[in-house]
Amino acid sequence: MNSDEIKEEEEKRLEVSSPENELVQAYTSEAELSTVLGEYDLIEVIGQGGMGKVFRAKRRDSGAEFAIKILHAELTKNKVALKRFEQEVEAASKINHANLVTVYGHGETPDSSPYLVMDLVRGKSLAQLLEEKHSFNQSETINLGIQLCKALKEAHSNGIIHRDLKPANILIEEERPGVPIVKVVDFGIARVANESVDFTQTFTQTADVVGSPKYMSPEQCTGKSVDERSDIYSLGCIIYELLAGKPPFEGGNAIQIILKHINEIAEPIKAPGVSGASGLNTVIENCLNKNPADRYSSVEKLLEDLSLVNQGKQVHPLKKTRAYQTQRKSLVMMMTGVLVAVSLGFGLAFYQNNYSSRNKPDPVPMPSWRNLSDTSVAAEMQKKAFEHFTSRSYSQAIPALKYVAETERKAGDKFREAFAYQCIGQCYLSMHQYSDAEIWYQKSLNHLALLPPEKTKGAITEATSGYIEVLSKLGREKEARSYLDRLNTRSLKWLERFYSRSKLFVDANRVREQIKQKGN
Repeated sequence: MNSDEIKEEEEKRLEVSSPENELVQAYTSEAELSTVLGEYDLIEVIGQGGMGKVFRAKRRDSGAEFAIKILHAELTKNKVALKRFEQEVEAASKINHANLVTVYGHGETPDSSPYLVMDLVRGKSLAQLLEEKHSFNQSETINLGIQLCKALKEAHSNGIIHRDLKPANILIEEERPGVPIVKVVDFGIARVANESVDFTQTFTQTADVVGSPKYMSPEQCTGKSVDERSDIYSLGCIIYELLAGKPPFEGGNAIQIILKHINEIAEPIKAPGVSGASGLNTVIENCLNKNPADRYSSVEKLLEDLSLVNQGKQVHPLKKTRAYQTQRKSLVMMMTGVLVAVSLGFGLAFYQNNYSSRNKPDPVPMPSWRNLSDTSVAAEMQKKAFEHFTSRSYSQAIPALKYVAETERKAGDKFREAFAYQCIGQCYLSMHQYSDAEIWYQKSLNHLALLPPEKTKGAITEATSGYIEVLSKLGREKEARSYLDRLNTRSLKWLERFYSRSKLFVDANRVREQIKQKGN
């Protein structure tokens, strides 16, 4: 090969590996690329995320340009990802509006990756503009807010709740300088009115909270059913950020933000040109009421008030339902009860035991709460985790348990934090992911070692039993035996009966085998 040929090969290699031609990495030859979507030629990658890549594409017959979103190839076997993509197709096919990105068609690539053909929006996302400008003035905010209301009105009138409204999902196109046009995108987690029960159970009621924490309504934060008023809450968060340059609630992590959505009231905006008298703070307050019944009942109502503010007219706070405070207290009490009940059913009684002569644990004292409001979400997550665990949906239980662990860590409850770690380890053990299980069991045992021994006998027995199984599966039999020698046979027998009563038969059999080993 001569020097010219070597240079040509090097240029080709650089071209294929360059960021501007990422799509070529997926389709290795020019021939494959030209036929991948039939009548469309892919030109360049213009965006990507966890679900897929978005390409700028040109239709061969007309030369018209479109945006084509292709699901990542590795997600084509993921049922939840596929269902989310199908949901986006279904939602988008039902709506058509100037402030919504139009979907023109869909299909599959040769490697069976589904794709959507959409409007090509030449502009930036609202998230990018906020990063550049920091904030918008009152007139700009009202203009954008009105367009967003019109987009949601079209979606809601067709029975579609977006559920992930945020600046990153709002594109701004300028057909003329200084005239921004809103385009709402990504209905991937939208709820369609006629969606199936199976889909709801497997997709929206998993342990993962669906949505983006900074813009989620309180009811969405706790995994409850949502309606149009949840989108209105999200829109209120966006209007707030447009004016203030930051969302109404921020925190060091998602859990802190979610707890603020549930418990705290947003501070009034004090940006220049914005005051209580301006009406925008009142509009935002009406959007961000914690109780859905106290918010605007529809985007039409919100649109009316934004129009009044735009005309310099007065708007009024919505009346709050009298029952709200009572409902809120009842919710906290209910969540507390759920957490106590679930904890008892999921092993807390075993953790607290001091065995009597009949080999039964002593009565368990009711836990004392430092801050009930901080544990309400954890209670709901722990309930979901237990449901998933008993149905062997371990991968869905793990995110909820991690949520609980982080909440208990923030609350300073080492015992419950260790309990959550042990449960995570048990999930990984059940999934045969032994290296991951080892990490979480070690965390649990390390935390339990810091607590008074009289409070952790049962807890240590359960965590150690699981850890022994993990060590055995990893081929570390000598270590496993040393841990087994530390356990009391009576404690193991109680644990075996507890698992049997809880219908956790795989775990019961594992403990039964350990009892036999101690007898040898």
